[in-house]
Amino acid sequence: ILIIPFAFALKSPDKYGYVPLGFKNENLDATGTASSMELPGLPASRAFKMPLFYIVWLTMMLIFLPSAFMANMPTWGVLQGFDATKAGLLVTYACLVGIFGTILVGAFNEKFGVKVTTIIFLGIGIVGLFFFLTANDNYALAIAAAALLAVGYSYMVAMPSILTLTIFGPKEFPKIYGTVAIGGTVAGIIAVPGLALLRNITRSYNLGFWVMAVLWVVAIFAVLYSIKKGASAQAEYTAELVKQQTISANTNA
Repeated sequence: ILIIPFAFALKSPDKYGYVPLGFKNENLDATGTASSMELPGLPASRAFKMPLFYIVWLTMMLIFLPSAFMANMPTWGVLQGFDATKAGLLVTYACLVGIFGTILVGAFNEKFGVKVTTIIFLGIGIVGLFFFLTANDNYALAIAAAALLAVGYSYMVAMPSILTLTIFGPKEFPKIYGTVAIGGTVAGIIAVPGLALLRNITRSYNLGFWVMAVLWVVAIFAVLYSIKKGASAQAEYTAELVKQQTISANTNA
């Protein structure tokens, strides 16, 4: 279903005026290509050797870990006394909010920037976790909690690629993001059964809610730190390139 229209019906990206990641239309040459242009940002070989890369990798884990409750939400609902249908619908409500939340993440990022978007969306998700702490058998409050948590979840869906692009730049974004994203996958592998195991040990999800809230708080600070260090690293690398070009130009002269 997807391949047919893309293969036969749709125009290539350049026909729509799209350009490679990191370029603007005014950067293109007369042929409309940008292959000879130098993309800003850090090369993957340099990024992989930096402590910042591993901080970002762990940050992705922190962002993804609390989302594990989405898979545990129906179980939580049944344990609160809701029937299976109502418990399952909590995930439905969360997914519906997540659709609009993902769109809003992009809009907020364009309007206010990555830092503000991170604080607002993860902050709202944290509020949702505290709503779960007090919801008990109140279904209306449980729906509100699921909706608020979904706002944080929508950040998890939309922002990791934007964060990677912001921190490391577009120079070799696919290579860097492909590796950074593994952190989120590892988080899902650990968090879903880990949260359920914590519930079995404590006989309650409450400790899990506190742990997830703390993880998202730490994630906010980790994101802010990573953005700052990433900007410094990109500026340092650019300065090195300029210095090398200057030396090369003087040598040729």
